Amino acid sequence: MSTPHQITPESAWQQFLTQQCARTPVNGIVTSIVPFGAFVTLHDGVDGLLHQSEWSAEPELGATVSVRILQLDLVNRRVSLALA
Repeated sequence: MSTPHQITPESAWQQFLTQQCARTPVNGIVTSIVPFGAFVTLHDGVDGLLHQSEWSAEPELGATVSVRILQLDLVNRRVSLALA
């Protein structure tokens, strides 16, 4: 006999997605440099923040960088990045 399907809590789902995304490097283009980091376009309409604490040298505007997704905020549609 099978058990009924249980609904996964939102926090568990977000943690799972973050762990899966963090495994695979993604290439993106640095589109903006701000005092606290750099915004990187990962896909059409999807940008992530590469916080300045995650780099040893400031990336160049327009440069292609290899990053990993550290955290996804699905509610606010924010993506935190680290260099891969």
